[in-house]
Amino acid sequence: MPFKLTVLGSNSAIPAFGRNPSGQVLETDNSAYLIDCGEGTQMRMDEFKIKKSKILVIFISHLHGDHIFGLPGLITSYCLGGRSKKLQIFGPHGLKEFIHTTLNLSYSYVNFDLEITEIGTEIAAEIYSDHNVMVEAVPLKHRVPTMGFIFKENPRRPKLNKSLIEKYNLSKEQIVQILNGEDIGMDEEWFLAPRIPRSYAYISDTSYAPEIIPHLKGIQVLYHEATYDEDKRTLAEERYHSTSVDAARIAQGCGCSKLLLGHFSSRYHSTEPLAVSAKTIFPNTECVHDGFVLEL
Repeated sequence: MPFKLTVLGSNSAIPAFGRNPSGQVLETDNSAYLIDCGEGTQMRMDEFKIKKSKILVIFISHLHGDHIFGLPGLITSYCLGGRSKKLQIFGPHGLKEFIHTTLNLSYSYVNFDLEITEIGTEIAAEIYSDHNVMVEAVPLKHRVPTMGFIFKENPRRPKLNKSLIEKYNLSKEQIVQILNGEDIGMDEEWFLAPRIPRSYAYISDTSYAPEIIPHLKGIQVLYHEATYDEDKRTLAEERYHSTSVDAARIAQGCGCSKLLLGHFSSRYHSTEPLAVSAKTIFPNTECVHDGFVLEL
């Protein structure tokens, strides 16, 4: 099953140098999850050939405009496009008021089931699960209540080894017995080695927060905001943002396999210097860009 990340927007508040505000999509084979929805998100989805109809759930990290200003447009596009499936949105307190006020004042309507769940931002908690993933929200340290999101793939039953089934020409009844854990009188390993569940963490706007490291243990890929390079540390601390070195320290502490940097300040034409700084601490670091794709 695919577990595919597409970055729709990699910049911070102001679009610049081909980088748009925050937005990402995590796709499986039959559904997709939108993470933050900055201005222009739905146009980026069209550009990168992501089917908006696959989006089942939207996760909003906080209520700053560069993370939510794309929501009203996306919702009204769903209405005009005849969406019938339920859409769930999770985010901090105030999200319902923002959505309903915007829709009401613009005389928009919703003709599908829109379920908005406001979540607490003080403690880590599981907020969502389905047949594909479990999602945990983790408190971050920003100027407004902000959460990061951890996506963990649900364990799946190991697949049958089809080559052995063909080798022994097993009947349907024998296959059912194997699936039920029954002994059919052959000393064979009928199942392939189970696949390790995949995982992804999205750490949105935050100052350096080592207290989140225990929640990130075992994560394969970590996305962490890196608004500034290390020479702007004072500015980062004043604005409750992270430097790329801060992000690298979190990655090193949690032991992930790969670190992705994003949410770049518009002062940076090239983001490569931020990656260079982070790699001094965590070598497997990469700066994302709009259209960046990673198959986990």
